Amino acid sequence: MGHWLDYSTVGKSNKLPEGVNFDWNKDTPVKPIKNQIQLKNVALQKTVDVPKYNIAHNIYLLLQAEGIQQPALGYAVAQCYAETEGWTNNGYKRYNNASGIKFAGQRNARLGPNGYAIFDTWKDWAHAMAHELTKGANPSGAASMVDYNNRLHANGYYEEDPAVYLRELQTANKRLLKMTHDLDTNYNNYQNKAEKDKAEKDAAKAKSKDGIPWWGWGLIGLSGVYLYNRITE
Repeated sequence: MGHWLDYSTVGKSNKLPEGVNFDWNKDTPVKPIKNQIQLKNVALQKTVDVPKYNIAHNIYLLLQAEGIQQPALGYAVAQCYAETEGWTNNGYKRYNNASGIKFAGQRNARLGPNGYAIFDTWKDWAHAMAHELTKGANPSGAASMVDYNNRLHANGYYEEDPAVYLRELQTANKRLLKMTHDLDTNYNNYQNKAEKDKAEKDAAKAKSKDGIPWWGWGLIGLSGVYLYNRITE
């Protein structure tokens, strides 16, 4: 499983942060996390929320499979995080709807509360979301988060003030960036500790194979003489 991102704009007020990226880059200085046990070991070193990380990653993969590409793919994950209030609302928990899509006769969907769509599966949602991102103003072609937000608004995707919705996207995106950044840092620490522990074990094993050093035999000899003298007294 992969993740990570470009940190070049994090913390710089004059630029918007890049969208979260779960794809491994050849320049990434860490190795991919191989399994969930390893992920938990890494996450335990700090307060990385593994379940939320995994959900974000799965949403990313679902949209990526539908052809959505970076940078809009990262913005879409942030949008989903914001729309579901951090994967906590009924849209995510009960309706297989991570982005507040209204029902409009979508495939394998039915009308839910307040006009929202309830999808049969997450793949059905991803297909519908990809349609929303490629129609009209084509948010999937956005080059920045501001551009992405403007295109969503042009399509009538939401009814809020565009400035308010943009702030929600930015807040969600920063949380996702921090999540992956913390996991990245923890993974480096985890790798370094694992390599250090292995080196120490290998050194101890090699030392034990060398047998008893010459001075060790001398100590054994002295101990034997001492015991003999005590017995024969």
